[in-house]
Amino acid sequence: MPPFSIDEDNRREKRNWFGLLLQFRGSVLAATFPRIVVCSLFALIISLLFHLGFPVSLPFLSNLVPSLVLGLLLVFRTNTAYDRYWEGRKSWGGIANTSRNLGSQIWVAVNAETSSEKKEKEQILRCIVAFSIATKSLLRSKPVDREILRLIPDGWQDKIQQASNQHLEISLIVRDYLQQQQRRNTISI
Repeated sequence: MPPFSIDEDNRREKRNWFGLLLQFRGSVLAATFPRIVVCSLFALIISLLFHLGFPVSLPFLSNLVPSLVLGLLLVFRTNTAYDRYWEGRKSWGGIANTSRNLGSQIWVAVNAETSSEKKEKEQILRCIVAFSIATKSLLRSKPVDREILRLIPDGWQDKIQQASNQHLEISLIVRDYLQQQQRRNTISI
C-alpha cells in the first residue's frame, strides 16, 4: 500500500490552497503585480473623486462600441492562447507516448543475456526518462537538473552537462545504443 492515500493527498491539497494562491515562484503574479497596483490606484482615485462630488461618469452609450471591440479582442486572444496551450499539450503528450513506446520496444526487442547487457539496457531506459526531463528543462529555460545526471550513464555525464541541448545529446546516446545492438544482431523484431 502506498504511504499516502489519494484521499489524504486531496485533503492536504485543500488545506494548502491559500499558500498556493499566494505563491510567487512559478506564478504570473510577479509579472502582473505592478499593473494590478496601477489599476487599483486609478480605481481608488476615481472612487474618491465620485464621493467628493466631481463628475467622473460617462454617458452609457459612449462605452458600447469600445466594450464590444474589447470583448471581441479578448475572445480572439483567449482562443489563440488556448490553441497554443493545446498544441503544446499535444506535443508533450507525443513526447510522453513516444518515449513510453520506445522504452517498451527496447525492453522487449533487445536481447540481454548477461548481467552487464541487462544493466546497459536499464541505463538506456533511464536515458529515455532523462530525455523527457531534459526537454522539460529546456522548455522552461532551466539548467541541467541533478535528476538528469543521475539517470545518465557515468561516461556521458560531463558531455551532457556541457552540451547546450542536453535532450539532443541524450537522444544520441539512445541512438548509439540501438545501432550497437543492431550491429551485434541482438534486436529481435
